[in-house]
Formats: sequence, structure tokens, C-alpha cells
Amino acid sequence: MSDALSDQRLFVRIVEAGSLKRAAAEVNADAATVTRKLSALEAHLGVKLLERSRQGATPTEAGLKYYEALRRLLPEFEALEADVAGAIDTPQGLVRLSCPVDFGAQHVLSWITSLQQAYPKLEVELLLSDEYVDLAAKGIDIAIRIGALTDSALIAKRLGEMPLLIVAAPDYLDQRGRPSSPECLADHQFILYSWMQFGRRATLIKQGGQKAVVDLSARLSVNNVGAIRRAALEGAGLHIGPEWIFADDLDKHRLERVLPEWAPMAAPVHALRRPSSFEPAKIRVMLDILVAKSKSVAGIQ
Repeated sequence: MSDALSDQRLFVRIVEAGSLKRAAAEVNADAATVTRKLSALEAHLGVKLLERSRQGATPTEAGLKYYEALRRLLPEFEALEADVAGAIDTPQGLVRLSCPVDFGAQHVLSWITSLQQAYPKLEVELLLSDEYVDLAAKGIDIAIRIGALTDSALIAKRLGEMPLLIVAAPDYLDQRGRPSSPECLADHQFILYSWMQFGRRATLIKQGGQKAVVDLSARLSVNNVGAIRRAALEGAGLHIGPEWIFADDLDKHRLERVLPEWAPMAAPVHALRRPSSFEPAKIRVMLDILVAKSKSVAGIQ
């Protein structure tokens, strides 16, 4: 990327980080270099972009206007430069990929390392978070989302569906009873996944097509699947979650499947990216491997 665009992207990172010091750490530069580049950008534009204090850095009115424009324009400039430089055909440069914590650690990380073996000039920053991050605000190229999508201008590529099931610890079920029908679930406490889109109501489908809509009573919600697994193992309640995260616990009888003849509606899995007129090779090969490898994950159809 040209020096001008590098300085502009650095400005975006400063705004999003909230301070020059944090932005410097993110781009692996010293604070003096970041300060010098920001000052040069302000001098070039003839306006003050940031108000700086000990608490951090906040954009001025002009700075906020510049930042919002750069969020829209930088991806297009970067893709254009990649096209002209030949990166549209050769996977190279940095891809910032956001992914749910446990899915990323157990699956996506190994896919990335194999991809980098094939393309030595490809750099990847894997950002593990169970929150639904704003791709433009955080400078994310691709985000993997599990659950229903909200309306947005993002481009979605479907990776498959993730079957869900209801699990609980045997000790919990011994004490509270084993539900024999969806109606019995009203007598039980659930551990909810904060970022799953069905909230406190779930639709169960029986073999043969019969459906039941159940309200979920819960005193505990958690935004991380691994932590939910621990809570379920400790007998905190029932949980509706992905089959792949509980497979080993079910095999070893640490957890038990509840109402096995009923299945919650599967959660769709998508890879999202920001719209762009260009698709550099680094984005294309990353999307390709996500699509191909997702099909091999036990628990994704």
C-alpha cells in the first residue's frame, strides 16, 4: 500500500483504538512514529483530526467526517492497488478474520496454517470473539457468524448449517428429572448463549416434522461456548448448543442428550465480508478454504 494510504489506515486504527499508544501497539510501531505520521497527515490536510489527552484520542468534527469516509473508501483503494500490483491473482498481504472463540481455536486455526503453507506471503490475523463485531469499524475482512443474520449490506457466503441439541449433566437430570416432552422443559433452567439469535424461545422439530415452540427459563447467560460447556458440566441447567462442542462429553457420559427425538432448529453458518468491487486473491482463497473445510467438520451439514 502507498505511504498515503498507510497513513490514512493508521489514522483509522487510532480512532478505533481510542489512543495513539494502543494503535501503535496494534501495528507494532513506536508511539513517536505514530505521532509523527498523524502530524504529517494533519499538516497535509490542513486540519486537526484528533483531540489528544492523557485519557486518549477523540476525533474532531473534521476528523470524524474523514474517518467515516475512510471506512468506506479504504477497502476500495486497497483492492484497486492489489489489482494493479498483481495481488488480485496472487494471495499475499494481511487478512483479518473474526471468528467465534471455540470454533476458531478447534478448527479455523489449523485451516489457516495449512493455507499459509501453500501461500507463504499470506498474513492472517485471527481475532477470536463470540461477539458480533462491526467489520468496518474494526477493519475486519471476513467474519464467521453462527446464527441467523440480521439485515445488512455485508456479502454472505453460506458455509452450512450447524445442528443443535439439548444437553445437561446426568446429576442435574437425576435431581430435576428427565423431560419426556417439550412441555416438560418449562420446569427446567437453561444456560443461554448470549449471542445466539433465538433468544429465550426455541423451536424444536421432531422426526416426522412435528414442531413445538418452547419458552426457555434462564437465570444464566454466557457469551462463550466453552464457558457454557463448563457450566453445563457443573449442573447449572440445560443448554441448547452445537453438536460438535459436546461430542466428547456425550461419548464419555459427562453430558446427556435431552429429548433425543426432538432437535432444535439448526443454526446457519456464514462467512461475511464487506462489499467491494474487487476481490483480492487473499480474500478469495480464505473464503474458499472456509467453505471447503467447514463441510468436513462433524456437526456442520
